[in-house]
Amino acid sequence: MTTQQAPQRDEAWAKAASPQEVARAHAAGELAELLGAHVPRSFSPDTQLSDNDLRGMTPGEIAKAVEAGAVDELLGRNNAVDGV
Repeated sequence: MTTQQAPQRDEAWAKAASPQEVARAHAAGELAELLGAHVPRSFSPDTQLSDNDLRGMTPGEIAKAVEAGAVDELLGRNNAVDGV
Protein backbone atom coordinates (compact mmCIF):
# COMPACT_ATOMS: atom_id res chain seq x y z
CA MET A 1 0.00 0.00 0.00
CA THR A 2 1.36 3.42 -0.92
CA THR A 3 -0.41 5.91 1.27
CA GLN A 4 0.98 9.03 2.76
CA GLN A 5 0.03 10.31 6.15
CA ALA A 6 -0.07 13.99 6.94
CA PRO A 7 3.26 14.95 8.53
CA GLN A 8 2.81 15.02 12.28
CA ARG A 9 4.00 17.78 14.61
CA ASP A 10 5.37 17.03 18.05
CA GLU A 11 4.85 18.69 21.42
CA ALA A 12 8.05 20.75 21.15
CA TRP A 13 6.87 22.18 17.83
CA ALA A 14 3.43 22.97 19.27
CA LYS A 15 4.94 24.82 22.25
CA ALA A 16 7.12 26.98 19.98
CA ALA A 17 4.49 27.62 17.28
CA SER A 18 2.33 30.71 17.00
CA PRO A 19 -1.45 30.35 17.36
CA GLN A 20 -1.76 30.83 13.59
CA GLU A 21 0.76 28.05 12.91
CA VAL A 22 -1.06 25.73 15.30
CA ALA A 23 -4.38 26.52 13.61
CA ARG A 24 -2.91 25.78 10.15
CA ALA A 25 -1.32 22.55 11.38
CA HIS A 26 -4.58 21.47 13.01
CA ALA A 27 -6.56 22.18 9.83
CA ALA A 28 -4.02 20.16 7.81
CA GLY A 29 -4.30 17.16 10.16
CA GLU A 30 -0.73 17.61 11.39
CA LEU A 31 -1.71 17.51 15.08
CA ALA A 32 -3.85 14.38 14.95
CA GLU A 33 -1.27 12.08 16.52
CA LEU A 34 -0.42 14.62 19.24
CA LEU A 35 -4.11 15.00 20.08
CA GLY A 36 -4.70 11.23 20.05
CA ALA A 37 -6.86 11.37 16.94
CA HIS A 38 -6.77 9.24 13.80
CA VAL A 39 -3.95 10.36 11.47
CA PRO A 40 -5.44 11.14 8.04
CA ARG A 41 -3.96 9.57 4.91
CA SER A 42 -3.75 10.70 1.33
CA PHE A 43 -3.44 8.46 -1.71
CA SER A 44 -1.15 8.65 -4.71
CA PRO A 45 -2.59 7.89 -8.15
CA ASP A 46 -0.81 4.51 -8.36
CA THR A 47 -2.07 3.27 -4.97
CA GLN A 48 -4.08 0.05 -4.95
CA LEU A 49 -5.45 -0.99 -1.57
CA SER A 50 -6.36 -4.47 -0.38
CA ASP A 51 -9.48 -5.40 1.55
CA ASN A 52 -7.23 -5.70 4.60
CA ASP A 53 -6.08 -2.09 4.12
CA LEU A 54 -9.69 -0.93 4.04
CA ARG A 55 -10.42 -2.55 7.41
CA GLY A 56 -8.20 -0.03 9.19
CA MET A 57 -9.56 3.03 7.43
CA THR A 58 -12.27 5.52 8.30
CA PRO A 59 -15.30 5.89 6.01
CA GLY A 60 -13.94 9.25 4.88
CA GLU A 61 -10.59 7.71 3.94
CA ILE A 62 -12.34 4.95 2.03
CA ALA A 63 -14.35 7.53 0.10
CA LYS A 64 -11.12 9.40 -0.77
CA ALA A 65 -9.50 6.12 -1.83
CA VAL A 66 -12.45 5.34 -4.12
CA GLU A 67 -12.26 8.84 -5.65
CA ALA A 68 -8.51 8.43 -6.20
CA GLY A 69 -9.03 5.06 -7.91
CA ALA A 70 -7.15 3.26 -5.12
CA VAL A 71 -9.72 0.43 -4.91
CA ASP A 72 -10.28 -0.06 -8.65
CA GLU A 73 -8.63 -3.50 -8.60
CA LEU A 74 -10.85 -4.62 -5.71
CA LEU A 75 -13.87 -3.42 -7.66
CA GLY A 76 -12.75 -5.29 -10.78
CA ARG A 77 -11.95 -2.16 -12.74
CA ASN A 78 -9.05 -3.36 -14.88
CA ASN A 79 -8.32 0.11 -16.23
CA ALA A 80 -6.51 0.84 -12.94
CA VAL A 81 -3.84 -1.60 -14.08
CA ASP A 82 -3.77 -1.52 -17.88
CA GLY A 83 -4.91 2.05 -18.57
CA VAL A 84 -7.91 0.94 -20.65
